[in-house]
Amino acid sequence: MVLKIDKIIQIILLLIKIIIIMDIYTLFKTCKDKYKLLKVLKQKPDLNFQNDNDDGDGDGDTIALCAFRHCYDKEILLKVLKQKPDVNFQDYHGYTIAMIAFGHNDKDIILEVLRQKPDLNIKDEYENTIAMLAFQFRKDKEILLEVLKQKPDLNIQNEYGYTIVMNIFKYCDDKDILLELFKQKPDLTIKNCYYKTALDYALEYYIKSPNFEFDILEKLYIENCKQDKQLVNLNYISIKRKYKVLPLVLFRHQKRYGDKN
Repeated sequence: MVLKIDKIIQIILLLIKIIIIMDIYTLFKTCKDKYKLLKVLKQKPDLNFQNDNDDGDGDGDTIALCAFRHCYDKEILLKVLKQKPDVNFQDYHGYTIAMIAFGHNDKDIILEVLRQKPDLNIKDEYENTIAMLAFQFRKDKEILLEVLKQKPDLNIQNEYGYTIVMNIFKYCDDKDILLELFKQKPDLTIKNCYYKTALDYALEYYIKSPNFEFDILEKLYIENCKQDKQLVNLNYISIKRKYKVLPLVLFRHQKRYGDKN
């Protein structure tokens, strides 16, 4: 009889806990009462508690993940991170706190997420890694250098065969970031489902950037040739003539005949 009473008490306490937790979920989903949310966070609730209800709205979220999905208040999100939730937890779609943070939150929040050393190789349901999404959605140099500093796997491919390196030459034109990329020796011969390599994306996107530098493109081509001995890219050769061969010819011509004119 005593055992039954103990079990009943345990069940009641568990139900009370679930009710409290669901109230917290509701608070974060609406994210309207900042004062109440901060008060709740002071009580240090279990931010890794998972909502298993299939409600069609972030199903499988932990409280922390729910906060990042629905709340955009910087102070609240930094308070959540201060309690060190599991930043590698994935919902039913494979999303993590870091993935959501890179999608819409500000620099300070993203840097704090990165300080907690998330696994940048975790994939979402489309096989995009966190590092891939970082270079797709963010432009801030400090953030992107910090991502590279944590040495993500640069050769992972998503469902369409894209790698981080392809994304970098498609979305990024910062010289320091590109030089840091080369230091990590990624596989530049990988092709996606469109049979394109990182060099192809550099020739399609990077050369159109106002920050384009031929030396970077040349380094990419040289590193590519080291990995693929049979590589010959006529588009690159054409660009090289414009930026290197032709200026050199003009310089020599000017040096030889300039003084006579």
